[in-house]
Amino acid sequence: MAQNVNEEIALIEDAGTFSPHPNEPFYLSAEFWVGVAFVLVVVALAKPVGGLLKNMLIKRRDSIIARIEEAQKLRDDAQLLLADYEKRFVNAQDEADAIISSAHTAALRHKRNMTNSLNAELKKRTAEAEQNMTFMLEKAEDEIYTAIGKKASAVAENYILHSFDEKKHSALIDSSIQNILKHLS
Repeated sequence: MAQNVNEEIALIEDAGTFSPHPNEPFYLSAEFWVGVAFVLVVVALAKPVGGLLKNMLIKRRDSIIARIEEAQKLRDDAQLLLADYEKRFVNAQDEADAIISSAHTAALRHKRNMTNSLNAELKKRTAEAEQNMTFMLEKAEDEIYTAIGKKASAVAENYILHSFDEKKHSALIDSSIQNILKHLS
């Protein structure tokens, strides 16, 4: 059995070195020339294919660089826009505070103006009311004095008519005429 194993090992070793033409030089074998042709085709195609691949890679690299630059530009624009909006927000808050303050000041000024206007109107109406009261008091006094005068005249006339006789009556008229003449001269 050991001999069989040794024979099998020898056959396997011989199979690895098998050559259809064992005494033939390597450059005459078809496998050599297929390999050489393959290498030549690869070398011949390497330059144009390599240039083509290089151009494709350069274009791809340039497009990636352009996209990265565009993305950076967009990011910078977005940061500027964000900063602008933050500034606007702060300014809007300040403007809102200023508007509220201005409105509050305007409301206080309007309140003060209205208060002053109402006070002036109140004083004017009070003065008018006092004038009206004074006028009405004077009118009432005149009416009272007129009524008193009429009543006194009526009482005097009634007294004169009933208490005086013809002789006293004539004497009173003469006396009144004399008083009028004294005052006229």
